[in-house]
Amino acid sequence: MHIEKTNSRGTYTCHLLRETYREDGKVKHRTIANLSGCDEEEIAAMKLALKHKGDLSQLVSVAEAVSLRQGLSVGAVWLIFEIARQLGIVEALGHSRSGKLALWQVIARVIDQGSRLSAVRLAGSHAACDILGLEVFDEDDLYENLDWLDEVTLVGDRGMIKNHQIEELTAQGFHYITAITKPQIESLLDQGIIQMTLFDQPLAEVRTHEGLRYIFRRNPERALEIRQSRADKLASLCRLMKKQNDYLTQHPRAHPTTALRIVTARCEKLKIASWVKIHATDRTMGYSTDADALAELEKLDGCYVLKTDVAKKVADKETIHARYKDLAQVEWAFRTSKTVCLEMRPVNVRLARRTRGHVLVVMLAYRIVRELAGCWSRLNLTVE
Repeated sequence: MHIEKTNSRGTYTCHLLRETYREDGKVKHRTIANLSGCDEEEIAAMKLALKHKGDLSQLVSVAEAVSLRQGLSVGAVWLIFEIARQLGIVEALGHSRSGKLALWQVIARVIDQGSRLSAVRLAGSHAACDILGLEVFDEDDLYENLDWLDEVTLVGDRGMIKNHQIEELTAQGFHYITAITKPQIESLLDQGIIQMTLFDQPLAEVRTHEGLRYIFRRNPERALEIRQSRADKLASLCRLMKKQNDYLTQHPRAHPTTALRIVTARCEKLKIASWVKIHATDRTMGYSTDADALAELEKLDGCYVLKTDVAKKVADKETIHARYKDLAQVEWAFRTSKTVCLEMRPVNVRLARRTRGHVLVVMLAYRIVRELAGCWSRLNLTVE
């Protein structure tokens, strides 16, 4: 068996796997396979195998001259990089060396949680530099990069970020997004800084001369929920009032003042005393509603106002509103960030500003993990 090379008028080269045999004392040839579709290296390999078919040990000596090595892992880095790009994390961090180092810290946190040194070692086995366009770096570069990640905006509800906390955040160089209370909204209305017509828009914004931004929205569904809650509270009060009236009717010696005190206390506990008035005639109690007080109360139903010092060029009102709404995911975020999935602890740094950078890395990594979880949620798989 051999490989034969033929030419057709010098324009076409054909490689044939052929066999020679004898028939009736004559030497004949037959074609076993047409190898013209193989490249030159494959043809050479087959010729080598046929040449040493009688002594395969020679092929072993040839194979010993070939060295094999594991290349850099690409898949994980590329996948997480693409998700980070789609989420806007790549653009947010920027394309400077500092931005790319920060991005690698985020990607490394998703792949394998550990210290800055472990992130450097991870880059040695993954194609981090090739995919991100980075030059060689060490753990000192990553520690310094945590200092670069110092500008952070904290988002919290109105119970977490109040005036005192805002002063502390500002002093530490943080920005903030929070909501204000109903009395604060009423104060802005009284001062003429805002008007009720702003709540008629899908999303409105007012900026003050101090650089603060107020973003307004009325949630119609929430407004209905609040009004239904008031109706339920009034119904609860009426049931108690009927029970006390029945008791007074059935017990002539019972004191009406005691029953009135019980109903009044419930009215105050339900926080409807500002528009519901309890009155008693002889041994029967009733109530009336203050329409003006109720209308004044209902005007802000479903209304909320966000307050932030983030510049408009950094985030528009839609982005500010979306980030505040993301607080609904905060419980799952904390659990994911603190446990084995991302392991915020141990921190492995000493300086406060680097701790801040480390926490931001974990938070960005969490954002990618959350996106991944959404991608595979429709699959019938358990993913670690």
